Amino acid sequence: KLLRNQQQGEYMSELINMKQASEWYVLLTNIKGDEVDITTTIQQLSVYESIYNNSMFGTLIIEDDTGFIETLGLIGSGEETIEVFIETPNASENMETNNIEKVFVINSLTNVNRVLDGTGKTTFSLGFVSPYLVKNNTTKISRSFNAMTSSEIVEYTALDILEIGGDDNFDFSSLVTNTPTKYTKNIVVPNWKPFDLMNFLAKNSISVDGNSNYIFFENNEGFHFTTIEDLKQQEIIRMITVNGTNDAGNKQGGIGEILIEGNNAESYDELTRFDISSGTSNGMYGGRMVAHNILTKSVETYDITNTPKGSKLGDVGFGDVFRKDQEPSSHIGYMSSNYLYDVHDKEERSHYPLYDMKISELRSNLIKLTLPGDTNVFAGNTFELLLPSTSHDSQEMDRYMSGNYFITAIHHKINSSGYEMTMECSKDGFDFELDESTMEQ
Repeated sequence: KLLRNQQQGEYMSELINMKQASEWYVLLTNIKGDEVDITTTIQQLSVYESIYNNSMFGTLIIEDDTGFIETLGLIGSGEETIEVFIETPNASENMETNNIEKVFVINSLTNVNRVLDGTGKTTFSLGFVSPYLVKNNTTKISRSFNAMTSSEIVEYTALDILEIGGDDNFDFSSLVTNTPTKYTKNIVVPNWKPFDLMNFLAKNSISVDGNSNYIFFENNEGFHFTTIEDLKQQEIIRMITVNGTNDAGNKQGGIGEILIEGNNAESYDELTRFDISSGTSNGMYGGRMVAHNILTKSVETYDITNTPKGSKLGDVGFGDVFRKDQEPSSHIGYMSSNYLYDVHDKEERSHYPLYDMKISELRSNLIKLTLPGDTNVFAGNTFELLLPSTSHDSQEMDRYMSGNYFITAIHHKINSSGYEMTMECSKDGFDFELDESTMEQ
């Protein structure tokens, strides 16, 4: 039961096992329109959302002894769908409660295994994807856009091409985060899929605030064409603790006005703390842009090094702690100088190195957490992590890996053990200034 008194708004989180506090079901609709509740046949439900994927997707592992593959006629028509519903309470009274409540298109039926013991039992996997991915894969755009900003092109593509919302009265802003872009473009789209266009615009746009790190992705809230910097400025939604963190799981904490019960991680893994060779090659510490002019047969070069601009997630950027001389020539990009001048101010010649720098930063200080499932947490959210120090002083937090994180991906998983989620999270700096003694070591 969800121990929530909705009349008084009281939430007794200390009494709830969040892994078992979810209501959920899955409905399957076949090509004939027959709807069947298949919840009891599901061994595991997985739903994925990531800032690196344009759309959500997932899998069902099913155990069946009624032969409903044959009965329902699952043949891969592209019109077979499932409705996924997962509901969990929100740990904060100050925030709205969100459910996963989406219709997906069945995309694949694989790994069919008939158990030959006379029971007729069959296990198999059903893959499902966002219906907008299906629409994307069957749609091509061949047209020109004249004197339109990237955000205007995104809105046109989402509403008129992908038909997100599917209603003339649909409020575009309620489903799509579309951060305004700077400058208009004159481009010809040569028979691209809509997502290809969105990704091209993400890599070739600057926000009105001067940020060069747009991404296009779908999470449980909807679609987003926005900058990583804008996402990082969101309010911290949770404080998450790791076992052994000085009773942090029994105290309240948070950032700003949000005071919530700490969520205790069931597992913590560092996927990577740093990789200097990869970071140098991918432009994490600096880059060089070479602009060529075919008419004057001249070449100009523009260098940029990693310098902090201020961030809630990391006040000390990786450029500050990289002690070797930063070599912009280790990461070089080429472009036409005409295109450079048409799209960006002269002061913004470093746009492309800045984009590569931020994407590379997201792959450093990368951790993986497993927590009780929560449909109120999305890829693209931020949270605070309390991690115990490995030094002899048990009262200290880990000064490098504790702090504020950005969620890059979530795997929502429901099976016989309950509902849990595995999150991949990134930290693009450190929440403290490095003192001179540290820098000299």
